[in-house]
Amino acid sequence: RVLRSAAGGQEGHGDEAMQDVPRIVSALAGVPAVSAVCGFAHTVVVARSGSVYSFGSNERGQLGHGTVESSFTPVRIASLGNAHVVVASCGVYHTALVTAAGALLTCGEGGHGRLGLGDEAGQLQPVQVRGGGLEADQGGGGGNFAAHGSLVWHLKVTK
Repeated sequence: RVLRSAAGGQEGHGDEAMQDVPRIVSALAGVPAVSAVCGFAHTVVVARSGSVYSFGSNERGQLGHGTVESSFTPVRIASLGNAHVVVASCGVYHTALVTAAGALLTCGEGGHGRLGLGDEAGQLQPVQVRGGGLEADQGGGGGNFAAHGSLVWHLKVTK
């Protein structure tokens, strides 16, 4: 179950009203979620199935829906197809996703190379970062780490 209490449409309740107490996001009531992460004004939810839902502000394409139209209710990122996403992270205006197969995908504002695609272009849908793959596991020694809730993911770039 997903509970939220924030402003700007990133709560997923269909409007921009501030919530005084956490409420279940009714559009995701039947979707077992494993994580929810937030950017400046957008939210990304990873379902147990590996599907990804996003909502909130979308002025730079950070929701990954192929447009810059904001969404006040959760929308599945359809362009991911059957990819099984295991972890998501949000920046102010961008989103990064790691799949079970080790692919890193990014979308949103591309300035300063933040999407890892070799340029500064923004992306309206998740695009795979080329180069080595990623191996994600819980914990581990050495390398790069990404905090995710109470878990720490060890990310190792492979050739």
